[in-house]
Amino acid sequence: MAIESRSKLYSFFETGDIPTQNEFKDLIDSPINQKDDGVSIFKPEEDIKRVGIGLIQPPYRLGIAAEGAMEKLVSFHSQNQDHKWSINLNSSAQEQQGLNFVQESSQGSESRMFMHQASGNVGLGTLQPEQKLHIEGQAAAKTVGARLRNKASLANKGWTIGHLQEEEVLRNGGLSFSSELTASIE
Repeated sequence: MAIESRSKLYSFFETGDIPTQNEFKDLIDSPINQKDDGVSIFKPEEDIKRVGIGLIQPPYRLGIAAEGAMEKLVSFHSQNQDHKWSINLNSSAQEQQGLNFVQESSQGSESRMFMHQASGNVGLGTLQPEQKLHIEGQAAAKTVGARLRNKASLANKGWTIGHLQEEEVLRNGGLSFSSELTASIE
């Protein structure tokens, strides 16, 4: 029972050919089976089709039912099949339910962006955003922050707004606004 291409399946039924039992099995196993494979095509109206993965009647054009403790939805892989990114509902802990974008690496998984379901807060580098936008990271002797840049400005690479980590006690933990000039202005 092999999964065959359409052109191969067509060749089983050319004029005068009598398909074998195995060729019929290949014909049945090659397409997606809605019941066995958990993928459905739903037509609520004549010209509308909706695809469901784990759903029989998805409410939108594409519906995906999550699975597992983290309620995983989608995984993204490189051409050589390496797992690079995933999206989940992060439902293992009630207080951390939301939409989670995760980067996968040989060191493990790391949340890169999380939208908290109850509060609507967005976390970059955290699963527990305490404000509408919560940026968290670790940068020894540097600033963890956000960059603002107008690319139309040739003399300035923009502003960094951030939280400092420095040896000097008075500056450590301070709010930082910095600008990086790209050329001298005459």
